[in-house]
Amino acid sequence: MSFLRKSPNKTLTTLRRFATTLAAKPFPDDPTAAYYDQLAFAAGDSGDFHALRDVLNKRIQDGFLNTKITFNFLKDTNFSPSVIDNLVQTLSHLNQGATRRSALDSLVTRLCKLRRADEALRVIDSLARDNVCAPAACTFYPVLKCLTREEKSLDHARRVVDHMARL
Repeated sequence: MSFLRKSPNKTLTTLRRFATTLAAKPFPDDPTAAYYDQLAFAAGDSGDFHALRDVLNKRIQDGFLNTKITFNFLKDTNFSPSVIDNLVQTLSHLNQGATRRSALDSLVTRLCKLRRADEALRVIDSLARDNVCAPAACTFYPVLKCLTREEKSLDHARRVVDHMARL
């Protein structure tokens, strides 16, 4: 107990770190998709895009695809162009293949649910332009659905189809 007498501030800091280490939940032996969605929400809501990248990579490695609520931290209240730029950067640093494709499709779907088809197209364009992830027809489906059914903008949807053919 001699370390308690030397410096009380340093000791309290050490004890707090030890207590938070014990209080942190260990990673479950059998994680679920809902568990990964909670981790993604916490990381995205706090703005920790490195942690979000790690969660998205780990979830595919464990055999869980992204769900429609993976990017639920995106809301109309906290939406800004810088968040989209950070998400594009995060997606470009994901593992190649199914990880990027699943994250891209989920992000586009979430943006279209928020009626942000232009931002969804911007995400698709930036990832396709940099040869990070080539979009598929299923990537454009939520955008076309948003433009045709909800916004009733057939001219804009036609331009999206032409753009899709170019990509």
